[in-house]
Amino acid sequence: MKEFKYTDEEIIRINEFSKSFNISNVSNVIEYGKIIQDRLSILSNSLLQSSKNKDVDLITFLIHEILTEIDKMNAKKEKKSIFDFFNRQTTEQSNEVNYEKILNNLDLLQEELEKHLIILYKDLQFIELLRNNNDEYLRELNMYLIAGKYILDKSYKEREEIKDDPMKLNDYNLAIDRFEKKMYDLELTRTMTIQMIPQLNLMRDNTYSLIDKINTIIKTTITLCKNQIIILMNQQSQKKMIDEQNEISKLLNNTLEDNSIGLSEMSKDLKVQLIKGQVSDLTLQKTATDLLSIVSELSKDESKEEEKEEEQPLILEL
Repeated sequence: MKEFKYTDEEIIRINEFSKSFNISNVSNVIEYGKIIQDRLSILSNSLLQSSKNKDVDLITFLIHEILTEIDKMNAKKEKKSIFDFFNRQTTEQSNEVNYEKILNNLDLLQEELEKHLIILYKDLQFIELLRNNNDEYLRELNMYLIAGKYILDKSYKEREEIKDDPMKLNDYNLAIDRFEKKMYDLELTRTMTIQMIPQLNLMRDNTYSLIDKINTIIKTTITLCKNQIIILMNQQSQKKMIDEQNEISKLLNNTLEDNSIGLSEMSKDLKVQLIKGQVSDLTLQKTATDLLSIVSELSKDESKEEEKEEEQPLILEL
């Protein structure tokens, strides 16, 4: 039990209060030490309410989303196939969306962590206030317990004086019993308050650690992660440009190669045609044969005409 030192004035006040206290007054017994119990109850309820208001579900969800997208990016790529050419543009667009999603979630995460940080600072101030006031509450509570022991000692002596009156003795025993229960409640409150000191120290230390961790995440981790995502986005954009340039170069090379082959074939055909000349020898021979045939036919027709003229009889005019 923690011991407290009291001044002479406080001891005198405790003695005067115990002498003037009427144990038979039910209202006095109910209100005895209640002000200290109410203070502790208010602080405890405030601490509980502060703990309930800490909503970390959104933070957990955002971290899960970020890790999910990072796992997708870090997944091993499958071997390339002929279908990669057709799916290339769709895949790149999908990766860009993933990067944007990560950046958006990082911004939301930073915003939520900053809100949570404000709550933690308030909790820390409250815990420090509770720790600083805890000794004072215990000190005042202990004064009620000391005065209560004086009151009970006085009541036990007064009970001896009325033991010959059964009715008064019964009522007085009930009053003593009520006050003893009240003292038990105050003793329990003191025990709980003493046990609360190491718990508050642990909560304070954990809160300090959380504040440091969140500050590190906001100032360092999220910033570095954003930088890496931006670098990956730039690399993706550069890769896309390089791939497009390669496709253009490939198309240009194929076109030049096809044109070169076409020009070569055309040159060969033109050379052959130039060597052959305008009219081929076969055509000239066929033409000459046809002309000789026509001349021969004409000669035969002329011979026949001459023979017919010679065979006609000579007619004399009378």
